[in-house]
Amino acid sequence: MQHYLLRACLLREGVAPWHYVDFLLFASDLLLLQQDNDIIRFRHLLLRDHFAALTLERIKALGEHADR
Repeated sequence: MQHYLLRACLLREGVAPWHYVDFLLFASDLLLLQQDNDIIRFRHLLLRDHFAALTLERIKALGEHADR
């Protein structure tokens, strides 16, 4: 239940898609993520650190910019 509630909250905020596994597999196909069995991680540590440093406000601003 908590899993689906978290997914719904992330979807409502516009920061994650509902079909998250498909999103992760797509990012893996683009070589942004690396899948090793059940573990998915960033291929590049600088990219991981960049996303980790983003604030929710910045993520929303990027999403609004992409909608234009």
